[in-house]
Amino acid sequence: MKIIIDGYNLLHQSSFVDRDHLIRAVSRYQKTCGHELALVFDGTFQGTFSGDRSFYESVQIIYTPITETADDYIGDWVKSLKGQVVLVISSDRKVQGFARAAGLDHLSCDVFLRRLEDAGSFREVEEHDASSMTLRPWEEGREQECNLHSSGKKKGNPRKLSKKDRRRKHLIKKL
Repeated sequence: MKIIIDGYNLLHQSSFVDRDHLIRAVSRYQKTCGHELALVFDGTFQGTFSGDRSFYESVQIIYTPITETADDYIGDWVKSLKGQVVLVISSDRKVQGFARAAGLDHLSCDVFLRRLEDAGSFREVEEHDASSMTLRPWEEGREQECNLHSSGKKKGNPRKLSKKDRRRKHLIKKL
């Protein structure tokens, strides 16, 4: 299976120190799972006009050209992979929309980060400062948000997962 990862999206949702730490963790994960992995980073800051590609061990690392964002690059790439077995990792709704339009599977970054932890490739930073342990201002109250949207009675078998949850569980097993 080919896995395309929105690099900075994953980096900003994790506790990795920098991009290199993320690349090493993804590389360790690739060794255990054996999937073909590609990390796509924005090249808009100090990048080149043509973009850059490199490999770290067997993980493909792509830096987009200055004129293109990683989201747009992934969107164009995903269109060309229509019908193939590809998983897109991003919490960005735009990127998830591109994957959905191409008929490809997608997972959010938090699910993939849990998978990295389970695989043992996620190494915690040795020193955590006190600010990283507290909730950020925009995350406060989010834990109750799910309960606010539940609306009355549900239909169907209460013991069976929803179709969306069954598909997500199947995708996580593939990882």
